[in-house]
Amino acid sequence: VPLIELMTANPKAAAVGSQLFEPDGTPTGSAFRFPSIGREFLRGVRTPFVGRLLGIQPTPISSDTACRADWVTGAAVLLRNRALRETGPFDDGFFLYFEEVDLMNRLAAAGWEVWHQPTSHVMHIGGAATGVTGKRTQSPRRQPAYWFVSRRRYFALNLGPLRTWLAGAAWISGHALWRVRTWLRLGDARSDIPCERRDLLDHGLSPSPVDLSRNVP
Repeated sequence: VPLIELMTANPKAAAVGSQLFEPDGTPTGSAFRFPSIGREFLRGVRTPFVGRLLGIQPTPISSDTACRADWVTGAAVLLRNRALRETGPFDDGFFLYFEEVDLMNRLAAAGWEVWHQPTSHVMHIGGAATGVTGKRTQSPRRQPAYWFVSRRRYFALNLGPLRTWLAGAAWISGHALWRVRTWLRLGDARSDIPCERRDLLDHGLSPSPVDLSRNVP
């Protein structure tokens, strides 16, 4: 009901997402800003102070009241039919992951709005179907190759081949700084996702011709 009420009150709202919670009741990321080269650097360096120093807004958006967002998680989202008829539904070129980010980027480009409604609560067991992420108490798991392929496709379609490569280079640079921090005992290396740098190099840097061709039914 809160999602419907918010969408009804905002005729330009094409998507309204819920606030997700872990099974233990802890709030988890539900509303976000679009990926960018700068945010890829921040994702790699994993040091909030650096983002504040560079004036780069973080990817997650946290709010206790309904607010605009660039995109909301596809795990619990209400979509407006008229908006989908205008922009098309999910791009079939994404196997899994980043498909909702791409869709909401297209909605924004067409003048539609995306909203986050924190009064709508949904319990979400992250990665239960894919194993990409486990419980918060577990060590990070290696991302499957298709996560990096989907990330690469998103950047290629929405930012172009050059900025796809630059986004990867930004993450690698940030991650290198993070590794320096762990060597200085200023960060916990156990929180690193296994093989992420290698997998990004193997699957995430250079777009293929398929990545540059949109596949919207």
